[in-house]
Amino acid sequence: MLRIIASCVCALGLTFSAANYDPLAQWLADYKTEFEWVAESTINLIEHFEGVRKRAYQDSNGKWTIGVGHLIRADEGYMLHRELSDDEVRGILAQDLEKCSMALKTAVKVPVTRLQSDALHSLCHNIGPDNMMASSVVKNLNRGNIKKAADSFLLWSEPNLLKRRRIERELFLNGA
Repeated sequence: MLRIIASCVCALGLTFSAANYDPLAQWLADYKTEFEWVAESTINLIEHFEGVRKRAYQDSNGKWTIGVGHLIRADEGYMLHRELSDDEVRGILAQDLEKCSMALKTAVKVPVTRLQSDALHSLCHNIGPDNMMASSVVKNLNRGNIKKAADSFLLWSEPNLLKRRRIERELFLNGA
């Protein structure tokens, strides 16, 4: 009798979890609550400039975005019609910054300070890891030309991004 009850409870659990499948649940359970590789002040800077949106919206280029400037990929269509929790927003940001961290570890061949790393992460989050790896910021940094690398932040500026780029540039220079 106990086996039958246990089997029924197990079957109900499987049915319930399959019916309420949430693609975000797996990584949400695993994501780090602390950004070990980026200072909290930089997280705040990124959130300030990107904004925090729990529902999908179209950015200035018409691309669907959610959370803290996260571009919704084709395989993330489920995000278009849901509201994210605070933890989900933070988890997506953690994943995005981890991609930036991996790109920077691959591309940057010279030691950087904490402030330089934070400025690089902020820029990378905004322009994307592939653009960051190929950027003149990274090329000049790897050549040892800190001033030219800092000035290259401004090359990624549109009128609405100029203030952000200046702040990132100053952060980068303050870390030199």
